[in-house]
Amino acid sequence: MNVALYPEDEPFKLLGTAIKNSGRTYELFEIARLILEKPERFVVVVHPIEGAQPSTLFLSQPDNMPFESEDAALAHVFTVNLSNFLDVEEIEVEPPKGNFQFVNRCGITGELLAPPNYHKYPQILQAHYAARCSGMSYERFLSRIETVREKEVIDQWLEKMKKQTRYKLKEPIEGAPAEFDTIEAARFQIVLHSKEKLVKAVQSARFSGRIIEQMPASPIRRSIETILADQRRFPLDTANNLRGRLRRMGFSVYKKGSKGISYVCAIRRNFRKVGETFGESIQQLIEFIEAHPLFPASDLPKEYLGTQIPAEGEATLAPQELERLRLLRTDLRWLITSGYVTEYSNGKLFAPPPVSGSAPAEDDSAAENAAEESPVTSPEGSASAIAAPDASEPVVLEDALKAAEAPVPEPETPVAEGPAAPVPDAEKKSAE
Repeated sequence: MNVALYPEDEPFKLLGTAIKNSGRTYELFEIARLILEKPERFVVVVHPIEGAQPSTLFLSQPDNMPFESEDAALAHVFTVNLSNFLDVEEIEVEPPKGNFQFVNRCGITGELLAPPNYHKYPQILQAHYAARCSGMSYERFLSRIETVREKEVIDQWLEKMKKQTRYKLKEPIEGAPAEFDTIEAARFQIVLHSKEKLVKAVQSARFSGRIIEQMPASPIRRSIETILADQRRFPLDTANNLRGRLRRMGFSVYKKGSKGISYVCAIRRNFRKVGETFGESIQQLIEFIEAHPLFPASDLPKEYLGTQIPAEGEATLAPQELERLRLLRTDLRWLITSGYVTEYSNGKLFAPPPVSGSAPAEDDSAAENAAEESPVTSPEGSASAIAAPDASEPVVLEDALKAAEAPVPEPETPVAEGPAAPVPDAEKKSAE
C-alpha cells in the first residue's frame, strides 16, 4: 500500500492559532513530529501500489475502515455495527417437541448445539461456526463436535431452547421481512437490498489515525504502521505534505541556507538595510541581538539591561527599572512582529546582519516562493543551516498545542518608538 499522513483539521487549526499568537518560528520537522505523535492529530490516506492486487479497497461505511475484500468489510460491519441495523431481543417460546436421545456439543467452546435430528440443526451448526469458530476450517470444527447422552444435559438444552433471539430491522426494507430468527437471515436480506449503505468500493481511502489500532491484522495495517514508524523517526514526507497547507493558512515557510532546516512562522522575515536606523531604544536592541546570535530572550533583562529580576517577582523592582523592562519588551515585540528579529521555539533570538542594496536573493518574493514550493530533499539539520536553534534547549510546541485547547488572548499591540525609515508592520507583511 501507498501511505500518506496529513494533519487532522481541528487540532491543526488549534496548533496554527497557537503558533500565530506566539510569534515564534518553529522547525517544520518539529511541527510534523508533533502531529504524528498522537493518532487523533493526523489522517491516513492509503491506496494500492500500481499493479498490486487487489487494486480496489472496500470501506465499511459506519466507521470508514478500509479492507482488502468486500467480505471482510461486511463481516466487520456486522460484527462491530450490528446495532446500527438491527434490534435484538430475546423471547420465550415452547421448547422443541420430539424424541431426543442425545445432543451435540461444540468441543471448542463447550456450547450445546442441538440433536442431529432437530430440524434446525444445520442452521444452528452454521451460525455457531460463523460466530465462534470461523478461525479454523469447517472440517476441523465438525471433527471437534461431541455427542452427549446424559438426560440432564438434554434437559439443559431443552431449557436453553425456550429462549430464542429475534432480529428486527431498525428501518424497514422493501421486499424483506421485518424480523428474522437468525443473524444470517437478517444479514442476507440487508446485504441483498442495502449493500451500498454497508460497504463502498474505492481506489483510495482516507480515515482518522484513531482507526489504526482498531484495524485487524492485514497488509493495510502493516503498511500504515511501517510508514508511521519511519515518519516518526524522520518525517520528511509528512513535512512536505504540510508545506502547502501552512502557506494557505498564511504562514511563511522557508529554508535557512540552500539545503538547511525548513522553518515556519506567521511573520514574514524583514531585513534591515545598511544605514537604516530606528528609534534609539529599538536601534540599540537590534544591534545587541545582531551581535549576539541565538541569544536567549529570557536573559535580556540581566545581560542587556543589567537588571536582575528578584525571586520575589518584578513587583519588587524600582519604578525606573520596571519602566526599562516594559520598554525592552515593547521594543522586542515590535522587532519580532515586524520580522526584523526571529524568536525560535526555544526562546532564542536571531537578527541577520544588515544587508546592502536589495534583500538577499533567498528572500526575494519570487525566489522565496519558488523555494517554498520545492520539497525538502536533504536531511534537516544540515551543517549549512544558519541560526538553527540549539537542540538541547526545551521545545515548547507541545505547550503551544495544549494552550490552543483553551482560548488564547490576542497579544497586546505594543506602542514602540517609530523607526526613522518607514517599515511595514507585521500584519501587512503577513498579508503579503
